[in-house]
Amino acid sequence: MLRETARAAQPWLRLLLPQVSHGVIYFSGCTGLPAAHVGGQVRPRGADGLFLVRGPKGVGVLGRTPTPEEAFELVVANLPEDCGPAVLGGADRV
Repeated sequence: MLRETARAAQPWLRLLLPQVSHGVIYFSGCTGLPAAHVGGQVRPRGADGLFLVRGPKGVGVLGRTPTPEEAFELVVANLPEDCGPAVLGGADRV
C-alpha cells in the first residue's frame, strides 16, 4: 500500500481528489462521477520492486520509481498546466 504521507507531501495532489481502484491510485479534477483523471496513476510495487506510474487513464508509461515519493513527484510533473483544485460535480464540470 502506498503511504498517504507520500501523496500528501505533494501540494498539488492535495488539491485533487484521490481515487483507488484495484490497488491503483489516480487523481480526479472533480468530486463526482464520472471522474476526470488528471496527471497519472500510481500502481503498487511490481515484481521488479518498483512503482509503475502511468499517464491519465493508464495511457502510456511515465516511469518506474523505487519509492512512492518519487512516483507522486512524477505524477505532479505530468499534471496539465491548467490543472486546478477539484471542482464539485462530475467530469463535465472540469
